[in-house]
Amino acid sequence: MSNAAAKARAFQQRHHLTYPILLDSNDEAQRVCGVTAVPTNVLLDRQGTVRYTEPGFNPAAIDNALQRLMGR
Repeated sequence: MSNAAAKARAFQQRHHLTYPILLDSNDEAQRVCGVTAVPTNVLLDRQGTVRYTEPGFNPAAIDNALQRLMGR
């Protein structure tokens, strides 16, 4: 496991995150999603369309965005 992967896994465990975390080793997702900071939260729909992007880590905002996108 790379150092970046180990750090991401530790972050995921520390914050009890259950959703997938992408390690963008070749910066492709960064370019496609317009990421300018690390970490950045990006929510994609099932077709791969970016539906939400926010620099930093804000669990409440992620939850609100998920609820809104799911129509709840």
